[in-house]
Amino acid sequence: MNKEILIIDDNTDIRNIINDLINDAGYKTRLAANYNQALNEIDKKLPDVAIIDVKLDKGDNDGLELLAHIKTKDKNIPVIIITGHANIEMAIKALKAGAFEFIEKPFNQERLLNFVNRAVENINLKNKNKEFENKLFYSYELIGESENIKDIKNEIKNGNFREDLYHRLNVFEINVESLKNRVSDIPLLVEYFSEKISTNYNLVKLDIDTNNNYLLNYDWPGNVRELRNLIERIAILSPDSPDKISSIIKESLKVPDIDIKTLENSLSIPLKEARENFEKEYLTTQLKKFNGSISKTASFIGMERSALHRKLKGLGIKELN
Repeated sequence: MNKEILIIDDNTDIRNIINDLINDAGYKTRLAANYNQALNEIDKKLPDVAIIDVKLDKGDNDGLELLAHIKTKDKNIPVIIITGHANIEMAIKALKAGAFEFIEKPFNQERLLNFVNRAVENINLKNKNKEFENKLFYSYELIGESENIKDIKNEIKNGNFREDLYHRLNVFEINVESLKNRVSDIPLLVEYFSEKISTNYNLVKLDIDTNNNYLLNYDWPGNVRELRNLIERIAILSPDSPDKISSIIKESLKVPDIDIKTLENSLSIPLKEARENFEKEYLTTQLKKFNGSISKTASFIGMERSALHRKLKGLGIKELN
C-alpha cells in the first residue's frame, strides 16, 4: 500500500491517534495542524485520501472550505470529514459538498479505518477506469482514406482547420459518412485497433484478415465504436488461429453461413442470370472496398480498367464516385 493519507486536525492527540492508526494499516501519511498548513499541503501535492476536521483555527466550517478546495482540484479524491460538533444539518452539508464519509468524535478506530480502506478502493477503481478509458476509448488520430476523412485531413494540412479544434470541439458538426459507406476505411481501422489494443493488453498483435468479407459487407449500425469493440472482444478471447478469429467475427456480427433464400433463388434461375447476380454482388463489394476507385478495383480483380467500365455498365452498376 503506497497510498498517501492527509490528516488535518488541530487537536494534537487526535491527529497522532489517527496517524498511528493509518501508519499501522500500511499507508503513508502527511499531517496538518491548522487551516494554513492544510492549504499548503494540499497545494503542494494532492493526497490520495484526506481526513479533515470540520472546525479548525480559522472558523466554524473551515474544514468544509478545505473539502471544497480539494474538489476544485480533483473531484475524485475521497474526503472523510470528522467532527466533535455533529448535527444532521452539518452532515448533509458535508455530503452535499462531496464528502466521502462523515464520522463523529469520539470515533471508533475500526470504523474510521474501514472508511479509509473503502476510500482507497474507491480512488483505485476510479484511477484504473480513467487509465482504461484513456488507453482504449480515445484516439486523437484520423484513421481512414475515404473522401470524408481525406477532406478533413486536407483542411488541417492547408491550415483551414486547426487540428486542436478538431480534437476538442464537439459543438461543431463534422459530417462523416457512416462506416458502411466508407468500406475502404475498414481495413485501415482494423489494422489500427488491432495494434493499439494488442499494445494496451500486452498481447502479440492480432492476426486479423483486414479484407475479411464479413467485416467489409456488414452494415455497422454502431459505426467505428462497434468495430473497435469487436477487435477488443477478439483480443480478450485470444483466439490462436485465423479460422477462430473469423468465427468470432461471424458470430459477433451474426452473419449466417449461407443465405438459404438466396441459394434457393440462385438454383431456380438460369446459369447466365445466376452468374450475373454473383458478378453484380462481387463487383459492388469490391468497389465499396476500394472507395469506388476503378483503378484499384480493376487491379485487385485482374481486369483492365476499360473492361471493368464495360462490365459495370453491362450489369447496371453505378460507379460510386
